Amino acid sequence: MGYDYYWINEPSAEQRAKYNTAHQQFSLAAQARNALDPSERGGVDRDLKPCGGSDRWRAAQAAVEDAYDAMSQEQVWSFRLNLFGGRRYASAMDHLNMVGDTRAPNFPDLAAHPALRALPDEIDQGAMTELIVRHPNLADALSDVAMRSLSSLLSKVDHLTPGEQNAARSRAEQIMAGLRSYRTATVPAVAATAAAETSAGSEKQVEPSEQLRGELFTAITGEVLSQYETAEWRYLTEHPEAIAQAQAHHAATNRVLRFSPSSDRMWWHKIAGTNDGWINTPEEIAGALRTYRDTDPEIVAKVLADSEIERDYWDRWIAFLNRAAAEGGGFATY
Repeated sequence: MGYDYYWINEPSAEQRAKYNTAHQQFSLAAQARNALDPSERGGVDRDLKPCGGSDRWRAAQAAVEDAYDAMSQEQVWSFRLNLFGGRRYASAMDHLNMVGDTRAPNFPDLAAHPALRALPDEIDQGAMTELIVRHPNLADALSDVAMRSLSSLLSKVDHLTPGEQNAARSRAEQIMAGLRSYRTATVPAVAATAAAETSAGSEKQVEPSEQLRGELFTAITGEVLSQYETAEWRYLTEHPEAIAQAQAHHAATNRVLRFSPSSDRMWWHKIAGTNDGWINTPEEIAGALRTYRDTDPEIVAKVLADSEIERDYWDRWIAFLNRAAAEGGGFATY
C-alpha cells in the first residue's frame, strides 16, 4: 500500500535507455548474490542493512542495494512513497505552505451515460476507455487500411474455405457496424453495400457483398485489428454508441482529477488522498516549488526534522517535482 507518482508525459528514449542499463546492472548484481552458496547467506537488520552471513554475501547484498538505488534514481518519471510516507510528506509540505486543502468535485455519475451502465461483466470500463482515449481515430484508421488493401485482397476471397468464409462474414458484420457511423460519408463502397443489403431483406443473395465483407475483415484483422483484439474493442465495434459516452465520461472525470482552486500550490488530496489518478498540473507544482525556494533553509530543515523525513529522500522528491513540472507534464497519483 502506498502512493505511486507517474509523469503524465512518456519519458524520452534516452531516459528509458539509462533506466534499462541500470536495470541490467541491478539484475547482474542480484544474480551474483544469488549464485553464492546458501550456507553463506545472511539477512537484513531492522534498518534493512545486510547482517549475518559471510563477508562475500554482505558485500554482494550491499552491491544489490546500491544497484537498486541507482536504478531507482534513473527512473526519473516516477516516485514512490508508502502510505505513511505520503501523508507525512504532504504534512511537511503543508507546514511549508506548498500545499493547500480543498474539496474536489464529485466524480461524474454513470447515470448520464446509459451505454456504460449497461456494460457486460466481462468488459472492463477502464480498459475500454483507455483504448478509446489512446486511439481516438482508430475506427477511421481501420476503415482506411481496409479500403486501401481491398483491391489487392479481392483475389484471395475464393481461396478461403467455407468455414473461413463464414467466420469472416460474421466478424466483418460486427466490425462494419462499428465503422459505418464513422465512415459512411467517406467510404461509398461500404455505404452502398450496406444499402443494398438493407433493401434486399431476408431474400438477399449478394455474393459480391459477401466478398467485400470478407475482404474488409481480412484487411482489418490482418493489418491493424490484431493489435487491439480485446473483448473491449469487439464490444465497441458492436456498440459504437458507447464510444461517445465513454469519451464524455472520461473528459468529465479528467476535469475532476485536474480540479484546482488556484495554481499557486499543490493540493493535499492529490498527493496523499486516494489512489484515483489525481493529476498534479505543472502550474500547481511550479507554484509549490516557488514557495519552497523562497522559504528559509533553516525552516525547511526544522520541518523535515520534526516530520522525521530523511533529507536525501526529500531532495529526490523535490528533484522529481522539478522534472515533473518541466518535462513530465505534471504527474498523476496512483
